[in-house]
Amino acid sequence: MRQFLWPAQSFWPSTTASSAKTTTLLLCLLASLPQAQSIQQLLPDPRDRCAEIKARHPQDNDLIVTNATFVEAHALNLSGTFNALPFCRLASRLAYGSNDSLNFEVWLPDDVEYNGRFLAVDSEEGLIVDYVGNGGMAGTIDNATMVEYLNEGFAVTAGDSGHLASENNNGEGVPNTYLPYLHDRDQVLAWIHNSIALFTPRARNFVKTYYARDASYSYYYGCSTGGAQGFALSQLHPELFDGIYAGCPGFWYSHLALSFLWNGQQTQGDAYLDQSLLDTITSAVLDQCDELDGVADRLLENPLACNFSIDALACGTSASNSSECLTPAQLNAAKAIYAGPKDVRDGSAVYPGFTLGSETEWAQGQEGSLAEAFSIPILQNLVYDNLSYDSNTFNWGSDMDDVDENAGAFIDETSMDLRVFRNAGSKMLVSQGWADPYNAATLPIEYLDRLQGFFGGDVSDFFRVFMVPGKWLETQSEFMLRKDDSGGGHCGGASSYPSVPEKHRVISALQAWVELGIEPEYVFSDSPEDGSDGTRKLCPWPKTAKYVAGDANSAAAYLLETEEPQASLHKRFCHHQRTANPAVVAMNSFRVARTAVRAARPAAFRAPIVQRRGYAEAASDKIKLSLALPHQTIFKSSEVVQVNLPAETGDMGVLANHVPSIEQLKPGLIEVIEEQSGSKQWFASGGFAVVQPDSQLSVNAVEAYPLEDFSAENVRNQIAEAQKVASGGGSEVDVAEAKIELEVLESLQAVLK
Repeated sequence: MRQFLWPAQSFWPSTTASSAKTTTLLLCLLASLPQAQSIQQLLPDPRDRCAEIKARHPQDNDLIVTNATFVEAHALNLSGTFNALPFCRLASRLAYGSNDSLNFEVWLPDDVEYNGRFLAVDSEEGLIVDYVGNGGMAGTIDNATMVEYLNEGFAVTAGDSGHLASENNNGEGVPNTYLPYLHDRDQVLAWIHNSIALFTPRARNFVKTYYARDASYSYYYGCSTGGAQGFALSQLHPELFDGIYAGCPGFWYSHLALSFLWNGQQTQGDAYLDQSLLDTITSAVLDQCDELDGVADRLLENPLACNFSIDALACGTSASNSSECLTPAQLNAAKAIYAGPKDVRDGSAVYPGFTLGSETEWAQGQEGSLAEAFSIPILQNLVYDNLSYDSNTFNWGSDMDDVDENAGAFIDETSMDLRVFRNAGSKMLVSQGWADPYNAATLPIEYLDRLQGFFGGDVSDFFRVFMVPGKWLETQSEFMLRKDDSGGGHCGGASSYPSVPEKHRVISALQAWVELGIEPEYVFSDSPEDGSDGTRKLCPWPKTAKYVAGDANSAAAYLLETEEPQASLHKRFCHHQRTANPAVVAMNSFRVARTAVRAARPAAFRAPIVQRRGYAEAASDKIKLSLALPHQTIFKSSEVVQVNLPAETGDMGVLANHVPSIEQLKPGLIEVIEEQSGSKQWFASGGFAVVQPDSQLSVNAVEAYPLEDFSAENVRNQIAEAQKVASGGGSEVDVAEAKIELEVLESLQAVLK
């Protein structure tokens, strides 16, 4: 059972997604908790409720519950991942269209573990190269992602997109092969546009029946084709979800398929770029542009700021097919991939090209195999209904109209009209890997630009794009892309960038945005493919991460900057602008208030440590704590009993098995209670805390020092000076900065007393 020091978010009352969650919400939470508990006590046994749902849907209805099974904890093993929670597993079939059916599952965790939230998923499962799960051409149910979020307490659902992979060449596209679903108009529309919307209302009804109450919030999580489905939901079904995550979204699907064809055609024969040559190009790009983000780490934070020219790698007259240089044919091929396909009639872009630093990944499909798996089957089955169609005859002018009419109208999600979605208070978070071997990385950025044009300005109140950097190592690893929350590659880490954190806390960020009104200034990422402890900040475009100081593998070592238009190399640092930046002002006042070091100060001036909270009686296990600053790591996966945090939403105590959450920290006391050595305290000026599954807590503080290193006298003096300025003794910016200083200093003074 989950244990925590304040009431579980599971019992928050239903409100509109746009409502700001403040102290009033917490009062409502306290008032509703006893009622929710009493409802649970009155409900029948969960096994009986699970069976009852099946009995309510007889065989003659359009909805048939084909199976209802109560699964005990740890009884389900999906490639080594077990269900940590007992749950009711419902398998259902829904009739739609003229004579079609859609299969979906709903997993309902035990009442005690249920967090009150509904999550629909449609992502990659297993190795992406196998196109399993509902990326690619779909046709299966993504159980792997379902169990991941079931273990976090969500009522979770997923479907097969309205057709079966088993009836469509096991979900694999192959030239000259008949794929039935691409010849059925209803199934084509269900594939990306409508399938989630078809079964979501039924799935939510199951949730309401099982728990005797509606879910408080509804979220969607999708990557690859699942990301495209997220775009379809925001455009075509904007009323369904409070928050949508779309990772590496192929939302211009018909033209994405054409980009595969284009790149494959450009690299035929003498123009082929083998893996060693692609590695050479990436290495040369990083030799020139690696340190644009302030640190030499073989990572390209923003490829658009790099001015590398591929012509620098042209072979001389005596060289041919060398792994160290490019022939004229190879140069033209690389330039064509960078540029992307063009409509020969007017030179307009058919699809964006690939960015610098992604070259190593091109061999994983861009040189022919993706065209055979997607482009040719779609042209033969959907566009021309002719399995003998020769894709080499495709005209990059007139034939574009055929694609748009026969495919784009049914599988593309490019509308900018998100007015209903925005007006409902819903939020959408998009991520995209710069080293994605399938999707051109700039497509979400271009969509963001067009969206801002449609709305006439900033749209960050409901729509944000987070770009994921790619990193290249001299020693390549075996190619494997693992399903996660969209790393620097495609729905996971890129094979050539194994040390870049690939697990991004996107649903936690969405929850904070939707439920608490905390805008995602960045998304915290961890869990690199190579097993190291690296963490990173993913920035909302056009912001990028800039290294400041400390461990380059720690998120705390970076601040956010904004690029000038046209990808200018002239940067605008937020802390260089003449505005009152809370984090920087807090750090400046922090340094003044703090004495040198504890050893250099007489003991008589040390402030006593008071107001310690004791051990929480409910905690019997340990939590693994990582506490990092830009200049040092204080705890690194260390086992502790309890951590007390100054969260913006209120003081927060974290024990083992705490409900997963993401919290912004205000100036205040961080207290760590260890089993043997008792309590240790640091005063922090701010930061971020992520409570992860499996009793893990990551805290990244802007700046923090042991409480005993502060002098109460210094703090009083600084407060007096700040009060003078805050009362009008300076410019408008000076006054604003002084007020921020006062907030930090007064918080510090309170804990020193």
